[in-house]
Amino acid sequence: MSLDPHWYSTLFGAYHFIKALYAGLGGLIILAFILHLRSGINTGLTASHFHNIGKLLFAFCLMWADFFYVQFVVIWYGNISEETGYVIERTMLAPWNSLAWAVFIICFGLPFVILLNKQIKTKPIPMLVICGLILVGIWMEHFLLLGPVYTHDATSLPFNFADGFITLGFLSLMVLSVVYFLKLFPETYTARMQA
Repeated sequence: MSLDPHWYSTLFGAYHFIKALYAGLGGLIILAFILHLRSGINTGLTASHFHNIGKLLFAFCLMWADFFYVQFVVIWYGNISEETGYVIERTMLAPWNSLAWAVFIICFGLPFVILLNKQIKTKPIPMLVICGLILVGIWMEHFLLLGPVYTHDATSLPFNFADGFITLGFLSLMVLSVVYFLKLFPETYTARMQA
């Protein structure tokens, strides 16, 4: 659940599960395109593979937005003060409302419009950019969920260098672990891809 002790939602777990799959799929697409673009690695991936995984990313984009909307509608329709305060603070009060709109545009608006195009899903550079934006948007959404709990009286978004360094540290650990795995098991990777 949320760090706000007075707020609860029965859909919070499912919403975060879908969000984790959405972000994970974006990371998988980035990894697949990077391996595909590297010279000397025969991945066996074709344009149709990338098109199919792009369609799956589009589906999770819709599911992420749908789960947020369903959670919001239940809170709005019930009009319970313990629940509405959580949503109002994050979507209607400054400075969090601008971050909420940015998250909506980055995680849903842009991917929805861009991924409607069939050809985009097979092009590496645009897909790398859109998946990178999705991952940044999910990070911003986590900041939106946690920020108001720690800084109730914020007049501006409380971003600082520590937030960026912590994120880069975890990203570096993940990249190092993937590189280590691919170096440790290169024959398993290529044998599976050729089969």
